[in-house]
Amino acid sequence: MCAGQVGKTGPVKLLPAFVVDRLPDDWWRPGNLRRFLSTDVHFCDDDHVKSIEVNGRLIAQGRKVFPYGRWD
Repeated sequence: MCAGQVGKTGPVKLLPAFVVDRLPDDWWRPGNLRRFLSTDVHFCDDDHVKSIEVNGRLIAQGRKVFPYGRWD
């Protein structure tokens, strides 16, 4: 699960929800914490929708319910 809002300013939205919803589902498979150029990128489940965190800060969130159970 994502950390959600971080700090007093809340999440930063860098991608529109429709873009996040259309990204490949495989990016949200288990083991989805990635490291790119000293940056942690986490493709996570935040209230059952696709979310993206960078260094623990929520930067984008989809709107459609995502079927995470497919990898159980």
